[in-house]
This record gives sequence, structure tokens and C-alpha cells, in this order.
Amino acid sequence: MQRRTSFESKGLKCSVTFYTPDQVASGERCPAIVMAHGIGLTKEMGLPQFAEKFAQAGFVVSLFDYRYLGASEGEPRGQMLPTEQHEDFRNAITWTQLQSEVDPERIGLWGFSYSGGHALHLAAFDLRVKAIVAQMPAVNAFLISRRVASPLQLEELTKMVLQDRIKRYQTGEVSYLPLVALPGELSFLATPDAFTWVESNKSASEGRWENRISFESIEHCLYYEPIPHLEAIFPTRYA
Repeated sequence: MQRRTSFESKGLKCSVTFYTPDQVASGERCPAIVMAHGIGLTKEMGLPQFAEKFAQAGFVVSLFDYRYLGASEGEPRGQMLPTEQHEDFRNAITWTQLQSEVDPERIGLWGFSYSGGHALHLAAFDLRVKAIVAQMPAVNAFLISRRVASPLQLEELTKMVLQDRIKRYQTGEVSYLPLVALPGELSFLATPDAFTWVESNKSASEGRWENRISFESIEHCLYYEPIPHLEAIFPTRYA
């Protein structure tokens, strides 16, 4: 079973699809998984099939969109700042633990790419998180950017980010770069597989996915590095 609803995060409504197992006894409280999408995507793109499998296995699942993305509220659209997404994730955990179907002492996180990095960060600092799955997590965006982009491409992107900082300071205007593009065209995720995957999954977002990321988001992403906090997870303090 599933229902679409929302939770509050800093005064904005974040859209969430809430999955519950079909066979749950009255009054039973189930373990829960809180899930979120990768950078620039929406919760409908490649994630519902995971959530459905988890629900079939007896988990309650909260699958949500971060603020400024998908069906969630907030302006500017296409803004993706790590600290704000951490806060949305934490508020998703809080909302989930308050649901009558959920055992608040058994909550785990699932994330991939950018959200995988967030899951690692939150597992280190949020005592409510009892388990995580980080699928292909962004653990060191600085190094990743140097592996997927040529020095010339990275230099061009860095110049654009610096120019945008001046523009934002002077005018407050938000500017964007395409998230994905055809090979040879400038984009943030400049790999053929990223373009192909998005093209094959974007229809699931029901028109809510936008092919853009703000330059401010790129500036924050390029130096996002949750990996230094792994020692706070292993060995786990929850055992």
C-alpha cells in the first residue's frame, strides 16, 4: 500500500510517498526506511521499485523529494545545497518516526549518489539512524569531478561558478547549467551514461523533473566530502 502526502521542512512542504506492507496486524509497528533521490532527480526516477520491494519485505518506506525539487515546495527551483538536504532528510526521519505504523527505534536510511553521501553523514551524527545503505555514494566530490571531467572542462566550469557568484551578489539572480546533455555539450553530469539513464527515467516524474542545476548548488557540490566522518559510524555506537 502507498499514499502520497507531505512533511514540513523549514516551512516548506516536502512531498513523500509513504509505503506500508500489505499484511500488517492492527497496532503492529514496523521497521522503516527513509529514502531520497540523487542530485537533480525526483523520487519517481528509479526509486519506487526499490521502495516496493522493501515494503513487500515488511518495511515501511518514506520516499521523498528534497525542497526545490520534484513535487516539493520551495524556490529557487533546482537548488541543491547539502546542508539543506541534510535538514530535509532529518525532518523526513522525524515525520516517519511519528507515524503509527513505524517502530521509531528501527529506522534506516537508503540513498544513492548524492543521497548516499547524505546517508553516511547523517548516520555519523543522527542517533536515530540504526542502519544505512549507501549505493554508489558521493564521498568525495572534489576527486570525482577530476575523474569525470577533463582539466579544460573543469577549468571552464570553475570560471562559470565564480562568475555566477559575482552575479548573484550583485543581482540576486539564480542561473543554471543543464544537469545532463548529449556528449560534447556542457552539463554538470557530463557522462554518456548519465544522459542515457535520465532520458530513460525522466517520464516517471510526470513532468516535474527539470534538466537544470543552479550554479550555487554546483559550487557547494564540488567540495562536498562526507567521508571524513566514517569513523563515527564504524565501529557503530549502536551495537
